[in-house]
Amino acid sequence: ANAALAAAESARLAPAYTADGRRIAVESVDRASGNRDIWVYDLAGRSLPVHWTFDPGDEATPVWSPDDTRIAYSSRQVVDPAKPERWTVEVKSARGEDTETRLLSIDGPAYGYLTDWSKDSALIALNRPSPETRNDVWMLSVRDRSASIALQTKAEDRDAVFSPDGRWVSYMSSESGRWEVYVRAFPGPGGRWQISTGGGYQPCWQPDGKALFYLGLDGRLMHVPVRTGAGFEADLGEPLELPGGLLGRGRCRDGESPVVRPVDQVEREAGIGAGEDRVDPCRVGI
Repeated sequence: ANAALAAAESARLAPAYTADGRRIAVESVDRASGNRDIWVYDLAGRSLPVHWTFDPGDEATPVWSPDDTRIAYSSRQVVDPAKPERWTVEVKSARGEDTETRLLSIDGPAYGYLTDWSKDSALIALNRPSPETRNDVWMLSVRDRSASIALQTKAEDRDAVFSPDGRWVSYMSSESGRWEVYVRAFPGPGGRWQISTGGGYQPCWQPDGKALFYLGLDGRLMHVPVRTGAGFEADLGEPLELPGGLLGRGRCRDGESPVVRPVDQVEREAGIGAGEDRVDPCRVGI
């Protein structure tokens, strides 16, 4: 696995875990061509890395289906140099043996980034920019193959992730003048709660829904207990700082596997050696 990773000669971005924590899909940028493809790595070392997409366009921001059988991703293609580029959302079997299913196709430069797939498989959350509001949170219906704005303010709102019970979304917003992590009722109506106290980004739910993780602006991993019974409550005292780093998003079945793992541990398991391009924990599609 180490030799195959080194041979990829690429930077690895947007890591996304399977629910069982055994595989990771990453966006890989070829040094020579600048082309982006998706690779899948077996963290247990039982199989070689899989070069999962081959399209001449850019494939990025993979997210796994809740049952780990499919991967959705964004794709950017230049169909005709005289026309606007095309951005699509594709779904493909995690085994890689079938053709893609297209969920969405939009012509124009407003490229989108996938961030999460709901536990009931119905919705895919994504970031999409607009000239007026920069990034907004959109929801893509897998069944209807249509997308609509879920959250739009004058600030930049992005990186939405679903709570395990599907009743809440956590996201990051710049409305205070710096990145902070928030929670909203989903699909609403309902309140909004600020989770971070000194700036934060890249939120991630604990598998049982009883806590949120996020990265502080200094890169420290933070942990905030929450309660999601009849309403939403968060312990908004000083967040608990944990060692290590946050890598990717994923929900673990029954909490059997950790959703948060130190970056150096994952690199070691995947066979990424010293001096190679590191997995970037700050680009989560997701």
